[in-house]
Amino acid sequence: MHNKARKCMSNVKNVEAFEKLLGLCSGYGGYNPGKPNLTIQSLTNKLINAKQAVDDANVAKSNLDKESNSREIVFDALPRLASSIVYTLASSGASEQTLNDARFLLRQITGRRKDGGKAAPVGTVPTAAPATAPSPQAEVSAVPKATPPASYASKANHFANLVKLVSAEANYQPNEPELQVAGLTSMAAELQQMNSTVIQAQSNWNSKRIARDKALYTGDSLLKTSRSVQKYVRAAFGLRSQEYQKISKIVFTKPSLT
Repeated sequence: MHNKARKCMSNVKNVEAFEKLLGLCSGYGGYNPGKPNLTIQSLTNKLINAKQAVDDANVAKSNLDKESNSREIVFDALPRLASSIVYTLASSGASEQTLNDARFLLRQITGRRKDGGKAAPVGTVPTAAPATAPSPQAEVSAVPKATPPASYASKANHFANLVKLVSAEANYQPNEPELQVAGLTSMAAELQQMNSTVIQAQSNWNSKRIARDKALYTGDSLLKTSRSVQKYVRAAFGLRSQEYQKISKIVFTKPSLT
């Protein structure tokens, strides 16, 4: 996060530095480069394009953050909702086979392992553990294994399958609106849509970020042009001239683009 913040500030500072450079060159009466890309008009256009590219990237990143945060809030509440669904299914008198399928989907959504010791199966009564002390080997094997977190797409898919499962169970007839099939079906569709929205926002951010980096750092970029301007001013006005002394103090940096 700190590296991203530093890169963002580098982008802003480079655009600001280029604007200072343009301002100085505009005030130099003898500034008359032969290369078209170093003229005042060309530098002005490049500054406008760079500012737009940075603004577009910032808007795209803000939109991605907003959509990602909205999705995170909804998905964080998913394990509790899925658990309520399975408990309601268990109380409806569904078959053990159906409950086992539902418990499996619940574990996929919550990230709990069946053998991890994190929770007893939904709808069952836990039995007391033996009073004998476990062996060291048993203690090691009893430590819950780490479960890789499921992706948002996987969670949405498992939840949709859970909804299909309870939809096919005739005895699943809860009174709570949030647990009824109609509401759950809408929720499943909302989860899928949220994932699609985030993917689109991520794609847009990647596109705008690449365009920004090209405008600022690659090819005929703001960074390359600024260095060419400084070289021209040195050649045209002299190393010890006030014009070059001022313009040489303007610093540009190139952050990592990875």
